[in-house]
Amino acid sequence: MLDVVIPILAIMFIFGIGGVGYAAGGERAGWTLGVLLALAVLIAYIVWAIRLFAHGTTPVKQMLNMHVVREDGQRAGFGTMLFREWIGKIWISGLIGGLGYLWLLVNKDRQGWHDKLASTYVVAQNR
Repeated sequence: MLDVVIPILAIMFIFGIGGVGYAAGGERAGWTLGVLLALAVLIAYIVWAIRLFAHGTTPVKQMLNMHVVREDGQRAGFGTMLFREWIGKIWISGLIGGLGYLWLLVNKDRQGWHDKLASTYVVAQNR
């Protein structure tokens, strides 16, 4: 969930939802600086995420020492991760009030709709 929430929060701040527009007492310079800062954070997050896709992980999964594997047990590659994260998570699991994310709570294999679609599993890394 955090892999989706963090970029959404950045986008909200870019458009002034959450007070960025009033960072410097409502002055135009404060608003512009806030937007530029939020945009820079969002772009940095996207670049970081894309870089991590090649290693079968995402920013939050990396922090939690987790990664994504295909059904054959191999780490998911860039293409699989891109499809899983941007098509599966955003468009498929996010539909119908986020039911695809909650699906992993009732699925015996702990797969969300995006995992089913991409034939992947999330596993903890060996230390």
